[in-house]
Amino acid sequence: MHIKNIFGVGNVQKTADIGVFRYNLGSFKSNSVTVYYFLAYPLKGKKQTAFLKWNSIREMLLEKKQQTLKSRWYWTNKREG
Repeated sequence: MHIKNIFGVGNVQKTADIGVFRYNLGSFKSNSVTVYYFLAYPLKGKKQTAFLKWNSIREMLLEKKQQTLKSRWYWTNKREG
């Protein structure tokens, strides 16, 4: 699969849905390859926003800042009203 050749790691699996594949890196730390790629070639719209939020949480987990993660989750998911 082409995406595996781009990143040099991971596995590509075909799903039950026609034309849909799943890319799995197998390790939380090894996904830095994909992070660097999407920082160099940004996604568009909502996907970019979601990626940046996900990456921020990923970095906190890698740094083991669990308390900061809980706080970020609270403020990200707090509903106004």
